[in-house]
Amino acid sequence: MTHDLKEKAHRLIDTLPAEKLVYVVAILTGMRGLMIDEEEPDEFDLLLLREIKDEHPFVSFEESLSKAGFSVNEL
Repeated sequence: MTHDLKEKAHRLIDTLPAEKLVYVVAILTGMRGLMIDEEEPDEFDLLLLREIKDEHPFVSFEESLSKAGFSVNEL
């Protein structure tokens, strides 16, 4: 599967005009900086997550738009 994705990425890159390649390189370079090994949250992490959830309840995207005076249909 990984090989297939790389092949597809190569084919897509090959179709881009040269002046667009700078953007592809910038995106890929930025993504390399995001590659962090993920760890399971420890007890302290879980405590912080519970505190945040208690203090800041989830607000949906639609509700946020509504509070700002917009609707999804206006986007």
